[in-house]
Amino acid sequence: MPDHLTIRADGDAEIGVGHLVRCYALAQAWKRQGGRVTLVTKRFPDRLTEWDGLERIELGDVVAEADLVTTLAAGDGWVVVDGYHFDKTYLCAIHAAGRPLLVIDDTIRLDYYPVTALLNPSPGFSKADFVCPPNAATLLGPNYAMLRGEVLQARTPQENPSEQTRILVTMGGSDPRCLTRIVLEGILLLDPQEFKTQVILGPSNPSHREISSLAEGRDDIEILLSPADFPHLASRADIAITAAGSTCWELAYLGTPSLTVTAADNQRPIASAVDRAGAGESLGDGSLLAPRELSDRVVRLAANPDRLARMGSAGQRLVDGSGAERVVSRLQEHPS
Repeated sequence: MPDHLTIRADGDAEIGVGHLVRCYALAQAWKRQGGRVTLVTKRFPDRLTEWDGLERIELGDVVAEADLVTTLAAGDGWVVVDGYHFDKTYLCAIHAAGRPLLVIDDTIRLDYYPVTALLNPSPGFSKADFVCPPNAATLLGPNYAMLRGEVLQARTPQENPSEQTRILVTMGGSDPRCLTRIVLEGILLLDPQEFKTQVILGPSNPSHREISSLAEGRDDIEILLSPADFPHLASRADIAITAAGSTCWELAYLGTPSLTVTAADNQRPIASAVDRAGAGESLGDGSLLAPRELSDRVVRLAANPDRLARMGSAGQRLVDGSGAERVVSRLQEHPS
């Protein structure tokens, strides 16, 4: 088994940074096994520059996208591709180059996956749902949800309830639909004596000034821009209001109950799965969410500590934190 893993993923204000974050979790697990990792992306978000230990290639600077397949063909080891903009033609070109290919997806996006292995952490899918080469491995469901080491280290026993219910708001790394503002309008209706809210803005969120202006004068609301200790903040929250992306798996592992907001069609399976598992409740399409509806749901949930405790336990049953290690193990054992 070659020790080199090459990851091709992007993150920006339009597509968010979730693809990069989960690929970084895989990179961490790969390196823990003594492997080497090269990350290829169009542009490194500010937070990504702090991720040490990865060899990095920035497209448009060192190599153009059109030349990437040639570059990959000359290398060794697994190639990982994560992103909805990589079409079947692109994947076929990499697969034909002869290196084993892992594609990460969240839906059934293609009518054929030219892969050596396919990873889809969303629940409810089976191998029969995907058309792949006969010998391709399929890694399906939340058991393969890949979490960063920072998240794995942040899980602690729940603290005793505080006088105020602690709310965490996170709409992902970019929030192109400005759902943070919609959620914040609901938060502003909460009693500041009973609730304390931290609003997380990701590294690619362009609405920092607008959000800060909305919360001006409210001591119960704190706006945080891409905090380094996000996993710790999430583990301390009593309720998280989150976009239904990969952050849901982090919150589930941490035992933090969630109210999920759907920001894109590919998030619907995750929102439904978290709801079915009892780890959270779905608020539906974020663009249709009314502020009063949100505040009412938060108040009802906060008034039911037994329900919150059950949701936290259900989340930890859903995601055990070993997903990245399982992926590494499957890649190492699969004939390439």
